[in-house]
Amino acid sequence: MKMVILFTIKNKYRFLVKHYKKITKYVIGFVFILFLMNFFIQELDLLKIFEKNKNQIFLTGIVCYMLYKFILSKSPNLVISPPSTYYLVLSEFKLEYLILIKIINNYLMQGIFLLILFLELKLIGFKNEMGLNYFNIFFILMYLNNLQWISYNMYSKLKKFFYTLVIFFTTLFLIKINSLILWIILSITSLIICIKIVQNINWEKLLKHSEYAYYSLKYFLSSDFAGLYRISLESKKIKQQFNLFNTFNFLGWKTIFIKEMTLNIRKGFLVWIFFVLETIFLIWLLTKTKFIFMLGGISLYFTFVNFFSHTIGISLQKEKKGLLIPLSTIDSFKGYIIFPIIVTSIIMSITTLVIKPNFYIIRLLILLLISNLAVITAIMDRCIKNKFITKFTIFSMIIFLSILYSSIYISILCLILIFMISLVIFIILIKETYKYYEERFKY
Repeated sequence: MKMVILFTIKNKYRFLVKHYKKITKYVIGFVFILFLMNFFIQELDLLKIFEKNKNQIFLTGIVCYMLYKFILSKSPNLVISPPSTYYLVLSEFKLEYLILIKIINNYLMQGIFLLILFLELKLIGFKNEMGLNYFNIFFILMYLNNLQWISYNMYSKLKKFFYTLVIFFTTLFLIKINSLILWIILSITSLIICIKIVQNINWEKLLKHSEYAYYSLKYFLSSDFAGLYRISLESKKIKQQFNLFNTFNFLGWKTIFIKEMTLNIRKGFLVWIFFVLETIFLIWLLTKTKFIFMLGGISLYFTFVNFFSHTIGISLQKEKKGLLIPLSTIDSFKGYIIFPIIVTSIIMSITTLVIKPNFYIIRLLILLLISNLAVITAIMDRCIKNKFITKFTIFSMIIFLSILYSSIYISILCLILIFMISLVIFIILIKETYKYYEERFKY
């Protein structure tokens, strides 16, 4: 048994040594994110809001964590790497010990992350009161992780559904009691159950998810994108789905529009959730001080550009390699920009509605026109030239910020003047972008 544990630790050590440079970069990135968190919390004075509503925020966080663990996430809490499968077949090492080691490893990682989070809160001056302490949260998460492992190994979907409902309501009830001893007892009890159910583990599902988790991390740290693409294709389930668009015939630019819309919808539920949450946060930043307003405006601009550039860029690169689309240049160009215009218009309308300036309709129309011109110019120029930052991207960003600021804070006459100047500039930029597209991609 001692040799098995030593070999497992040695294998993990080799993995860390081999990829320490890449891991160091991500650690530095994590520290930078903590620094940004400190800056925004102090600049926006979020600490007072958090201290007043700490219990509500804590409860919301637990609910979101349960939703992710029991509904959104399809992966298990613990994975068995391919090298460790040796101990399942050719060793006398007890399976219960292996599961226990994996669970304890998860607890350690969870504990370290929580410790960093609590130190961060202490650093920014958060006063820890009303029972929100480190050990309470640690044992609550430990309890939920154990229950998720039990849920993962259930074969019956109906049984799993009722099990999840019971966990949701009982956990919310037990949180109100807020007893550390109770959470310790529940965590240890659920841990014992996790070890006892080793004979009922869903091995087929577990080994597939474990292999995916192991190789995805390995290929990612090795920058092996071919390997990542391969395992992503292998993990997809092939299903014949009903497609509503197959029942209609679309001609001209509508075909490109439907293609782009379909590709963007297929980005995945979590990608769209992250996009919506990021957009809501950035709109909220626009209601703060002028400095924060500028940071929020720049971030909102690049959020639009980055989100839509990927699918359009893939399509344009295929055209460049020889894919012949039997449409005129104007139809192709129009098809690419319609979907970004629709999404940008919706978000910018919501932004104006939240801030509520005077002469709302006029300001909204000007903002929609110029912001859409800025976004589509940057997207098309970036995708056509296959560069992350171009001159047109910078020009468009400056005009986007100018019109966004003007439509909220500046008088209506000055706004109209800025609008006329911006419109002339964008007519020139779009003509140049269109000309470049026609020369490079249409024969």
